[in-house]
Amino acid sequence: MMDTLAFKTYTSTLDCTVYGCKEPSEPHHLKAMGKDHGYYNKQHKKHLSVIPLCRVHHSEVGTIGVEKFEKKYHLNLWYECWRNLANWLMRGNG
Repeated sequence: MMDTLAFKTYTSTLDCTVYGCKEPSEPHHLKAMGKDHGYYNKQHKKHLSVIPLCRVHHSEVGTIGVEKFEKKYHLNLWYECWRNLANWLMRGNG
């Protein structure tokens, strides 16, 4: 079984997905997780839908929504997520 928590942790070591932002990042789930469901710190497939965002951009995407956020920053968040996952797997993780 793939170590989904390790991937979530790995994303925290990456720069914020927004180009030019060098603030420390935290994992943002593209598939809503919610800390109340008891899965946040356990193995779960939704951890494979994380991207690194700094606190400011994490709050912003939650406020304006993914579509507006992607347009504003010229990003495809799912593409960025899968690119990070591919890089992680190619390093022998998973």
